[in-house]
Amino acid sequence: MCLKAPLLLLAASTCLWAYIDAEPTTGQIKSETQVDEIAVETDESPIYAVFYWDEEMELRVRVLGQTGNQLGEFDLRNGNMITLNGAGRFILDVFSENGTGNWEMELSNRNDE
Repeated sequence: MCLKAPLLLLAASTCLWAYIDAEPTTGQIKSETQVDEIAVETDESPIYAVFYWDEEMELRVRVLGQTGNQLGEFDLRNGNMITLNGAGRFILDVFSENGTGNWEMELSNRNDE
């Protein structure tokens, strides 16, 4: 069981504690059918999720809200930052439309674009 904190990251069924500007969350997409799920729970708004990944992948992120409703799907080739507006819980589904490789996500409360 994970306890609520200012920011909580959940990846691959493991509780990872992270505060804004802490260590990045990482993953590896091994097939085009794999989806890595990250839960972000925050009392702050906005939060910026910044992604980095291997060039071989066409990385995408689907963002779901607290009730499981889809808030958006982002092709990260169009920009590597997603803004999460509003406090609460977000689910980020990270997947590759084409290719495999490693990815990394950093959360920030600053827009350093």
